[in-house]
Formats: sequence, structure tokens, C-alpha cells
Amino acid sequence: MGPACPGGVSGHFKVKYCLKASGHGAPATLNFRVDLMLDRLKQKEATKRVLFLHSRTFQYSKNMTVSNGRGPACEEQSVFLR
Repeated sequence: MGPACPGGVSGHFKVKYCLKASGHGAPATLNFRVDLMLDRLKQKEATKRVLFLHSRTFQYSKNMTVSNGRGPACEEQSVFLR
């Protein structure tokens, strides 16, 4: 965490995730749906303490394509503490 957080928020940090796949006979590319949920253990109706910076929500979903037998496909998302 540093003083220069995007979007004028404090308590900013990054969440990084990577996917890697390999398998004999598997297709050259594999498609995955990634669903991230921050502060998952908080009760459903409770206010979440951590949010994604770009959407100001606690959930993020995206489709990712990974090449069979290649290095991992990685992404980072900025999040912040309320």
C-alpha cells in the first residue's frame, strides 16, 4: 500500500490470480470462467470491507483462455479497504 492510490482511495492493494493448464490430448486452448469474490466469509447482508477499485463491488467475473502446456496466464485487479 502506498500513498498514491488510484481513484483517491486509501488502503489500496492488488489481487493477482494465475491459471495454467496442461494435459495430454487436451485442446491447444482451454477456456475458463473466473469468478472472484472478496470478503467471502462476511454474512450475505453485511457490508463488505474490501471492494474492487474499477467497479466498487465485491465480485468480479471474466472469461480467460489458457494455452495447453504453456506458462500461466495471470491478471491483477486493484482492490481497496473501505
